[in-house]
Amino acid sequence: MAQGFKDACEEKGIVFVVQATESEDEIDAQIQMCETLLTQNYDAIMVTPLSSSAVVPFVQSCNQAEVPVILINTGADEEALKAIGAEVDYFATSDNKQSGVLAAQALVDYLENKGNIAILNGSAGASTAVAISEGFHEVLDGSGLKIVAEQAADWNRNVGYDVFTNIISANPNLDGVVCANDEMALGAVRALEDAGVEMIPVFSINATQDGIDAVKAGSIIGTVDKKPYEQGYIAVEKALALLNGETLAEKSEMLEPSLVDASNAK
Repeated sequence: MAQGFKDACEEKGIVFVVQATESEDEIDAQIQMCETLLTQNYDAIMVTPLSSSAVVPFVQSCNQAEVPVILINTGADEEALKAIGAEVDYFATSDNKQSGVLAAQALVDYLENKGNIAILNGSAGASTAVAISEGFHEVLDGSGLKIVAEQAADWNRNVGYDVFTNIISANPNLDGVVCANDEMALGAVRALEDAGVEMIPVFSINATQDGIDAVKAGSIIGTVDKKPYEQGYIAVEKALALLNGETLAEKSEMLEPSLVDASNAK
């Protein structure tokens, strides 16, 4: 995502800065970072919110400062926005529910629709996590797989490790796991390795470089590409259009995800 953002800015001659928190659970730190950027006279701000609710007051602050705010991947809480009269200028995302569907269906197919499985979800309440979980359950609830454990691991590799260590201890006959992002999946892989148990199929979402490398190595069977590069690139294009006084025909764009496995991992 950051690379797509950078490439678009460089191609269009835009001066830019990219910042990020150390991990995906540092919600307060992200909001502080955003608020600081808003005081530094940038013409537009793009954010991938760690919390759909926490970002709402910041969106209002951008509106009041007349600085376009574009959200990427994760949206803001629509009801909370309406309650305070705030509005996101553009939202570039992928079909998060469909990402959950693809990952879950891949696990069902791999296990031939039988076995005990676990789910590692993202941060509770985040719109992305909710949509992905809906996709998981749309497939799994009607399948032959039995969900024996389901917990949030906050998008974090270390939390994923801790949560999954407890899950495999309580469920020694686990046959597979589906995770809402690669970080949690990599934590699950390490938990399996440290527990000294037989590896089970792990499916994930995001197609980060670490995730794709794990697919190549065989420790993750598949990860869903949510087109993060394209999301970052599109966000810059839309910000530039707004700054040039254009009226956008649509307020959002949803890209279609796809599965990355050993057959197409690069």
